[in-house]
Amino acid sequence: MRVVINAQMHPETSGGIAQVVFGLADALGRLLGDERYLFVCSEASAGFLEPVLGSNSQIVLNQRTSPAPHRGVRDSDGFWESFKPDVLHFPYQSYTRTGIPTVFNPHDLQHRHLPGNFSVEECARRDALYGKACELADIVAVASSYVREDVVRAYGVSHAKVEVIAWPPTTRICEDLSPKEVNHRLGSLGLREPFALYPARIWPHKNHLRLIQAIAMIREKSGLEIPLVLTGGGTEHAAIADSLIRDCHLTHLI
Repeated sequence: MRVVINAQMHPETSGGIAQVVFGLADALGRLLGDERYLFVCSEASAGFLEPVLGSNSQIVLNQRTSPAPHRGVRDSDGFWESFKPDVLHFPYQSYTRTGIPTVFNPHDLQHRHLPGNFSVEECARRDALYGKACELADIVAVASSYVREDVVRAYGVSHAKVEVIAWPPTTRICEDLSPKEVNHRLGSLGLREPFALYPARIWPHKNHLRLIQAIAMIREKSGLEIPLVLTGGGTEHAAIADSLIRDCHLTHLI
């Protein structure tokens, strides 16, 4: 079986979706069956995924100009068919109508529950895309029973069509570091152990502000100083988190 996976997300701006695809590439590469996995990548995502690919997987760069965001699903122009897949997997907010059996991952319906996190246009785009993709896909894959029920309610999808498949983090360690090297790298970042690590993009629904307040409360009540490391990169909301960190006088690294 030949499985083609749309992996054209940008790892620096896609947040958790990038980690999902990274973990997927890592896990699929460990399988021992006859299946073959083809990851269609942008230049950025190719370099991101290459270290964890298995012998059953390969990367193909899409050299075409990326289309502008589209409301709803796109009709195939033959691009995906050119890879001759048995199954086509769309693991994030993208979908193309094609005759190939497909799997679609809507992940969550945040645009419905927290519409303030998006523009009106983006909410409408996501709703149109998710609704049609869930209708057309052969399998809708979600990470929890809660999201499964949410998708069924929102888009009238049959329960039998929605599979709950939890996303595990990748277990691959790309470098075998000695304790000395670990300490050296921590020192170069101004860190010491222990510290709190939160790997998530700084968006409102990720609750960075509550985490910062909780760490400040722990210090106030117990005197325990917990260095905080936020690895998800900046967004337009990062300045708010940074301001709160300064106000709380926390040791931090973003």
